[in-house]
Amino acid sequence: MTPTEIILTNRIATGTAFAVLSDDMTQSVFVPAKIIAGLELSPGDRISAIIVPNSREPNKTPWMAVSVKAVAPPQDDIEEMIRQDLSRGAGTAQQIARSICQPVDLVAARLRSMDVVHDTIYALSILDLIDSEDA
Repeated sequence: MTPTEIILTNRIATGTAFAVLSDDMTQSVFVPAKIIAGLELSPGDRISAIIVPNSREPNKTPWMAVSVKAVAPPQDDIEEMIRQDLSRGAGTAQQIARSICQPVDLVAARLRSMDVVHDTIYALSILDLIDSEDA
């Protein structure tokens, strides 16, 4: 079976999740709780999944995931997501990470390597946004 990229759209309190095929967002995928237990996934996350036809609810969700693995976006995509977020205003690495649904450590590391002006466009902590003369 070949892995298929899916995008998580919803995760309910029971741990069960739903997704769509990344190349055809009209087709939904049921993701059983036991398949994603222990993975910290949120809506919008891309997942590599082995999917099979869903025999229980084929009219609602034609596919069911039988195994999954989180997929990290390429570095260039993360940089573009950060730049788009920063175009709306300055923020901390944590605020940016939350906004683009990426881990804080990944966003902070990428910010350090990007060609952006520190203290003007982004901050690694809230203290970086406070002018030292105002403190």
